Amino acid sequence: MNVRPKIMFSLDYEKGWGIHQFAKINKEKYDFFLKNEPRVLEATLNLFEKYNIRATWAVVGGMLCDSWEEFDSYGVPSPDYDNKKLGLDQNIKNSKHLCEYFFDKESVQKILDIDGQDIGGHSFSHSYFKESGVKFSDFYKDTEALTRVFHNKFKHKIQTYVFPRNQIISPEVLIDFGIKVYRGNSTKWYDRINSNSMDFLNLLSRFYRFYSALSPFAISERISSNFFVPAGIFLRFGLPTTLWESHFFKIKRCISGTKDEQLLHLWWHPHNLCIDYQIKLLRLEKILQFITKKRDKGLLEIVNMNDI
Repeated sequence: MNVRPKIMFSLDYEKGWGIHQFAKINKEKYDFFLKNEPRVLEATLNLFEKYNIRATWAVVGGMLCDSWEEFDSYGVPSPDYDNKKLGLDQNIKNSKHLCEYFFDKESVQKILDIDGQDIGGHSFSHSYFKESGVKFSDFYKDTEALTRVFHNKFKHKIQTYVFPRNQIISPEVLIDFGIKVYRGNSTKWYDRINSNSMDFLNLLSRFYRFYSALSPFAISERISSNFFVPAGIFLRFGLPTTLWESHFFKIKRCISGTKDEQLLHLWWHPHNLCIDYQIKLLRLEKILQFITKKRDKGLLEIVNMNDI
Protein backbone atom coordinates (compact mmCIF):
# COMPACT_ATOMS: atom_id res chain seq x y z
CA MET A 1 0.00 0.00 0.00
CA ASN A 2 1.43 3.38 -1.02
CA VAL A 3 1.93 6.06 1.61
CA ARG A 4 0.56 9.32 0.30
CA PRO A 5 2.78 12.40 -0.06
CA LYS A 6 3.00 14.51 3.08
CA ILE A 7 3.01 18.30 3.32
CA MET A 8 4.37 19.55 6.62
CA PHE A 9 3.96 23.00 8.16
CA SER A 10 6.15 24.57 10.83
CA LEU A 11 6.29 28.12 12.17
CA ASP A 12 9.20 29.62 14.11
CA TYR A 13 7.51 31.63 16.86
CA GLU A 14 10.15 33.84 18.44
CA LYS A 15 8.90 37.44 18.86
CA GLY A 16 11.73 39.79 19.91
CA TRP A 17 14.18 36.93 20.42
CA GLY A 18 14.69 36.75 16.67
CA ILE A 19 15.32 40.43 15.98
CA HIS A 20 17.08 41.82 19.05
CA GLN A 21 20.50 41.73 17.33
CA PHE A 22 19.55 44.68 15.13
CA ALA A 23 16.63 46.21 17.03
CA LYS A 24 18.60 46.51 20.31
CA ILE A 25 16.55 48.82 22.61
CA ASN A 26 14.80 50.73 19.82
CA LYS A 27 11.10 50.20 20.61
CA GLU A 28 10.08 51.69 17.27
CA LYS A 29 11.81 48.81 15.47
CA TYR A 30 10.05 46.21 17.63
CA ASP A 31 6.74 48.01 17.02
CA PHE A 32 7.36 48.08 13.27
CA PHE A 33 8.10 44.36 12.96
CA LEU A 34 5.96 42.88 15.74
CA LYS A 35 3.03 45.10 16.77
CA ASN A 36 0.60 43.21 14.52
CA GLU A 37 1.81 39.77 15.57
CA PRO A 38 -1.10 39.08 18.00
CA ARG A 39 -3.52 39.84 15.15
CA VAL A 40 -1.54 37.65 12.75
CA LEU A 41 -1.39 34.81 15.29
CA GLU A 42 -5.15 34.84 15.80
CA ALA A 43 -5.86 35.05 12.06
CA THR A 44 -3.43 32.20 11.30
CA LEU A 45 -5.03 29.96 13.91
CA ASN A 46 -8.46 30.79 12.47
CA LEU A 47 -7.26 29.78 9.01
CA PHE A 48 -5.76 26.57 10.39
CA GLU A 49 -9.10 25.73 12.03
CA LYS A 50 -11.05 26.66 8.88
CA TYR A 51 -8.96 24.38 6.66
CA ASN A 52 -8.13 21.75 9.29
CA ILE A 53 -4.38 22.35 9.10
CA ARG A 54 -1.95 20.50 11.33
CA ALA A 55 1.22 22.48 12.09
CA THR A 56 4.17 22.65 14.45
CA TRP A 57 4.85 25.93 16.24
CA ALA A 58 8.50 26.02 17.29
CA VAL A 59 8.49 28.34 20.31
CA VAL A 60 11.43 30.06 21.98
CA GLY A 61 11.26 28.79 25.55
CA GLY A 62 12.23 32.13 27.05
CA MET A 63 8.87 33.50 25.90
CA LEU A 64 7.19 31.46 28.63
CA CYS A 65 8.93 33.39 31.40
CA ASP A 66 7.21 36.30 33.10
CA SER A 67 10.27 38.49 33.55
CA TRP A 68 14.00 38.76 32.91
CA GLU A 69 14.56 37.71 36.52
CA GLU A 70 12.74 34.45 35.87
CA PHE A 71 14.57 33.98 32.57
CA ASP A 72 17.95 34.41 34.30
CA SER A 73 16.92 31.88 36.98
CA TYR A 74 17.17 29.12 34.37
CA GLY A 75 20.93 29.65 34.19
CA VAL A 76 21.37 30.10 30.44
CA PRO A 77 23.73 33.02 29.78
CA SER A 78 24.21 34.30 26.25
CA PRO A 79 27.01 32.40 24.48
CA ASP A 80 30.40 34.08 24.25
CA TYR A 81 30.10 34.80 20.52
CA ASP A 82 33.18 36.02 18.68
CA ASN A 83 30.75 38.41 16.99
CA LYS A 84 29.58 40.31 20.07
CA LYS A 85 26.65 41.83 18.16
CA LEU A 86 24.87 38.47 18.32
CA GLY A 87 24.64 38.38 22.11
CA LEU A 88 21.69 39.56 24.15
CA ASP A 89 22.34 43.21 25.04
CA GLN A 90 22.07 43.79 28.79
CA ASN A 91 20.34 47.08 28.03
CA ILE A 92 17.40 45.10 26.62
CA LYS A 93 16.90 43.47 30.01
CA ASN A 94 16.92 46.91 31.63
CA SER A 95 14.25 48.23 29.23
CA LYS A 96 10.90 47.47 30.85
CA HIS A 97 9.01 48.78 27.82
CA LEU A 98 10.34 45.89 25.70
CA CYS A 99 9.10 43.04 27.92
CA GLU A 100 5.91 42.58 25.87
CA TYR A 101 8.07 41.61 22.90
CA PHE A 102 9.97 38.89 24.76
CA PHE A 103 7.47 37.27 27.15
CA ASP A 104 4.06 35.99 26.06
CA LYS A 105 3.08 32.58 27.43
CA GLU A 106 -0.62 33.41 26.99
CA SER A 107 -0.27 33.30 23.20
CA VAL A 108 1.37 29.88 23.44
CA GLN A 109 -1.61 28.65 25.45
CA LYS A 110 -3.90 29.81 22.62
CA ILE A 111 -1.95 27.62 20.20
CA LEU A 112 -2.12 24.64 22.54
CA ASP A 113 -5.91 25.02 22.69
CA ILE A 114 -6.31 24.43 18.92
CA ASP A 115 -6.62 20.87 17.62
CA GLY A 116 -3.80 19.64 15.40
CA GLN A 117 -1.24 22.18 16.65
CA ASP A 118 2.04 20.79 17.95
CA ILE A 119 4.17 22.95 20.23
CA GLY A 120 7.84 22.32 19.61
CA GLY A 121 11.02 23.99 20.82
CA HIS A 122 13.04 26.69 19.09
CA SER A 123 15.74 26.72 21.78
CA PHE A 124 15.38 28.48 25.12
CA SER A 125 17.18 31.71 24.20
CA HIS A 126 17.30 31.68 20.37
CA SER A 127 21.07 31.22 20.34
CA TYR A 128 22.94 30.52 17.10
CA PHE A 129 24.79 27.31 17.89
CA LYS A 130 27.08 27.14 14.85
CA GLU A 131 28.54 30.62 15.30
CA SER A 132 32.18 31.06 16.37
CA GLY A 133 32.62 31.12 20.12
CA VAL A 134 29.62 28.92 20.97
CA LYS A 135 30.43 25.81 23.03
CA PHE A 136 28.70 22.44 23.24
CA SER A 137 27.79 23.23 26.85
CA ASP A 138 25.84 26.29 25.65
CA PHE A 139 23.63 24.05 23.53
CA TYR A 140 23.19 21.45 26.25
CA LYS A 141 22.23 23.98 28.95
CA ASP A 142 19.88 25.73 26.56
CA THR A 143 18.08 22.51 25.62
CA GLU A 144 17.76 21.46 29.26
CA ALA A 145 16.22 24.83 30.15
CA LEU A 146 13.87 24.60 27.17
CA THR A 147 12.41 21.28 28.26
CA ARG A 148 12.23 22.43 31.88
CA VAL A 149 10.35 25.68 31.21
CA PHE A 150 7.70 23.91 29.13
CA HIS A 151 7.21 21.37 31.90
CA ASN A 152 7.02 24.09 34.54
CA LYS A 153 4.53 26.26 32.66
CA PHE A 154 2.33 23.78 30.81
CA LYS A 155 3.36 20.28 31.92
CA HIS A 156 4.13 19.93 28.21
CA LYS A 157 6.79 17.54 26.89
CA ILE A 158 8.69 18.91 23.90
CA GLN A 159 9.04 16.26 21.18
CA THR A 160 9.89 18.43 18.15
CA TYR A 161 12.66 20.98 17.68
CA VAL A 162 13.73 23.65 15.20
CA PHE A 163 17.30 24.94 15.36
CA PRO A 164 17.55 28.77 15.29
CA ARG A 165 18.61 29.79 11.77
CA ASN A 166 18.49 26.04 11.06
CA GLN A 167 22.06 25.81 12.41
CA ILE A 168 22.35 22.15 13.38
CA ILE A 169 24.68 21.08 16.19
CA SER A 170 24.85 17.70 17.99
CA PRO A 171 21.30 16.53 17.27
CA GLU A 172 21.92 13.38 19.31
CA VAL A 173 21.53 15.59 22.40
CA LEU A 174 17.89 16.11 21.46
CA ILE A 175 17.23 12.38 21.81
CA ASP A 176 18.56 12.54 25.37
CA PHE A 177 15.81 15.05 26.16
CA GLY A 178 13.02 13.05 24.56
CA ILE A 179 12.86 15.01 21.29
CA LYS A 180 12.01 12.71 18.39
CA VAL A 181 12.28 14.94 15.30
CA TYR A 182 14.09 18.15 14.39
CA ARG A 183 14.27 20.59 11.51
CA GLY A 184 17.45 22.01 10.05
CA ASN A 185 18.76 23.21 6.72
CA SER A 186 18.66 21.05 3.64
CA THR A 187 21.75 19.25 2.34
CA LYS A 188 22.26 21.75 -0.50
CA TRP A 189 25.56 23.60 -0.25
CA TYR A 190 23.96 27.06 -0.13
CA ASP A 191 21.70 25.99 2.74
CA ARG A 192 24.63 24.59 4.69
CA ILE A 193 26.35 28.00 4.63
CA ASN A 194 24.10 29.86 7.02
CA SER A 195 25.83 32.23 9.40
CA ASN A 196 25.41 35.83 10.39
CA SER A 197 28.57 36.92 8.59
CA MET A 198 28.56 39.03 5.42
CA ASP A 199 31.53 37.42 3.66
CA PHE A 200 31.37 36.59 -0.05
CA LEU A 201 30.44 32.91 0.35
CA ASN A 202 27.60 33.70 2.74
CA LEU A 203 26.26 36.42 0.42
CA LEU A 204 26.49 34.00 -2.52
CA SER A 205 24.54 31.38 -0.58
CA ARG A 206 21.82 33.94 0.18
CA PHE A 207 21.54 34.72 -3.51
CA TYR A 208 21.11 31.02 -4.36
CA ARG A 209 18.46 30.62 -1.65
CA PHE A 210 16.52 33.52 -3.11
CA TYR A 211 16.88 32.13 -6.64
CA SER A 212 15.68 28.74 -5.40
CA ALA A 213 12.58 30.37 -3.87
CA LEU A 214 11.53 31.81 -7.24
CA SER A 215 12.74 29.38 -9.86
CA PRO A 216 10.34 26.56 -10.79
CA PHE A 217 13.37 24.57 -11.91
CA ALA A 218 15.16 24.65 -8.55
CA ILE A 219 14.25 21.47 -6.69
CA SER A 220 13.24 21.76 -3.04
CA GLU A 221 14.43 18.88 -0.92
CA ARG A 222 11.92 16.15 -0.06
CA ILE A 223 12.69 13.42 2.44
CA SER A 224 11.32 10.33 4.15
CA SER A 225 13.44 10.44 7.34
CA ASN A 226 11.81 9.99 10.75
CA PHE A 227 14.29 12.09 12.80
CA PHE A 228 15.55 14.89 10.56
CA VAL A 229 13.29 16.97 8.31
CA PRO A 230 15.03 19.62 6.19
CA ALA A 231 13.55 23.07 5.76
CA GLY A 232 12.04 22.56 2.32
CA ILE A 233 10.52 25.92 1.27
CA PHE A 234 10.59 29.15 3.26
CA LEU A 235 7.36 30.98 2.35
CA ARG A 236 8.21 34.53 1.26
CA PHE A 237 4.91 36.34 1.77
CA GLY A 238 6.43 39.79 1.42
CA LEU A 239 7.56 39.60 -2.20
CA PRO A 240 6.27 42.16 -4.75
CA THR A 241 3.28 40.89 -6.73
CA THR A 242 5.17 39.64 -9.79
CA LEU A 243 7.82 37.85 -7.74
CA TRP A 244 5.12 36.45 -5.45
CA GLU A 245 3.36 34.88 -8.43
CA SER A 246 6.63 33.18 -9.41
CA HIS A 247 7.11 32.01 -5.84
CA PHE A 248 3.53 30.73 -5.61
CA PHE A 249 3.95 28.87 -8.89
CA LYS A 250 7.13 27.29 -7.50
CA ILE A 251 5.28 26.25 -4.32
CA LYS A 252 2.43 24.65 -6.28
CA ARG A 253 4.87 22.84 -8.57
CA CYS A 254 6.81 21.42 -5.64
CA ILE A 255 3.64 20.30 -3.85
CA SER A 256 2.31 18.62 -6.97
CA GLY A 257 5.70 16.99 -7.58
CA THR A 258 5.96 15.43 -4.12
CA LYS A 259 5.66 11.67 -4.56
CA ASP A 260 4.31 8.86 -2.41
CA GLU A 261 6.38 8.33 0.76
CA GLN A 262 8.00 11.77 0.34
CA LEU A 263 7.56 14.79 2.60
CA LEU A 264 7.78 18.49 1.69
CA HIS A 265 8.29 20.94 4.53
CA LEU A 266 6.87 24.50 4.34
CA TRP A 267 7.87 27.01 7.01
CA TRP A 268 7.84 30.68 8.03
CA HIS A 269 7.76 33.00 11.05
CA PRO A 270 4.50 34.61 12.22
CA HIS A 271 6.24 37.99 12.17
CA ASN A 272 6.89 37.57 8.42
CA LEU A 273 3.20 38.45 7.98
CA CYS A 274 3.04 41.46 10.32
CA ILE A 275 3.74 44.24 7.79
CA ASP A 276 0.85 44.56 5.29
CA TYR A 277 -0.69 41.60 7.09
CA GLN A 278 -4.00 41.65 5.20
CA ILE A 279 -2.26 40.96 1.88
CA LYS A 280 0.03 38.33 3.36
CA LEU A 281 -2.79 36.48 5.09
CA LEU A 282 -4.61 36.29 1.76
CA ARG A 283 -1.47 34.78 0.24
CA LEU A 284 -1.30 32.25 3.05
CA GLU A 285 -4.92 31.32 2.47
CA LYS A 286 -4.28 30.77 -1.26
CA ILE A 287 -1.57 28.26 -0.36
CA LEU A 288 -3.84 26.52 2.14
CA GLN A 289 -6.67 26.34 -0.40
CA PHE A 290 -4.39 24.76 -3.01
CA ILE A 291 -3.10 22.14 -0.57
CA THR A 292 -6.43 21.27 1.05
CA LYS A 293 -8.10 20.71 -2.33
CA LYS A 294 -5.50 18.04 -3.01
CA ARG A 295 -5.89 16.62 0.50
CA ASP A 296 -9.66 16.42 0.15
CA LYS A 297 -9.20 14.45 -3.09
CA GLY A 298 -7.00 11.98 -1.23
CA LEU A 299 -3.83 13.04 -3.06
CA LEU A 300 -1.78 14.03 0.00
CA GLU A 301 -1.72 14.35 3.79
CA ILE A 302 -1.10 17.46 5.90
CA VAL A 303 1.05 16.77 8.96
CA ASN A 304 2.91 18.50 11.74
CA MET A 305 6.38 17.45 12.85
CA ASN A 306 5.03 15.31 15.69
CA ASP A 307 2.98 13.20 13.26
CA ILE A 308 5.90 11.42 11.61
